Amino acid sequence: MIAYKFVAAGAVLAAMPLAGLAALTHYHHGHGQMMQKFVEWRIDEELTELKATDSQKQQVKAIEDSLFAECPALKTGQRDFRKAVLAELEKDHPDPAKVHALVDARIAAWKTFADKVTDGALKAHDVLTTEQRAQLFKKMERRRARREERE
Repeated sequence: MIAYKFVAAGAVLAAMPLAGLAALTHYHHGHGQMMQKFVEWRIDEELTELKATDSQKQQVKAIEDSLFAECPALKTGQRDFRKAVLAELEKDHPDPAKVHALVDARIAAWKTFADKVTDGALKAHDVLTTEQRAQLFKKMERRRARREERE
């Protein structure tokens, strides 16, 4: 089930590498508030480094807040999904159609979230100037190169 986390994260990182936003998908395991604070700090640091205006910061913050608002429902949905799948698998004869339907519903929920993350990334892209985006992508390229060196 780890892969779904990277769908949303990948969409953000590909379109708007305000690094911490990928952590939105790690809003589980009781660390939601901690992750949110980390993401807020990380985005603020990136925007400061980019010399973003107050208006730009406010617009990105609004995007960030709207995405974080989705996290509790995703967490609850994931918990309900696990319970439903386990209940079905505990049966002597689980209903394959029901299990597949549960999986399909979860995938749909995560795709919906990934689409919202992508839309947010595109909005944030439009908030930044061409120069700011170039600076950000240059930084991303350096990070990518360092990761590849470690592999």
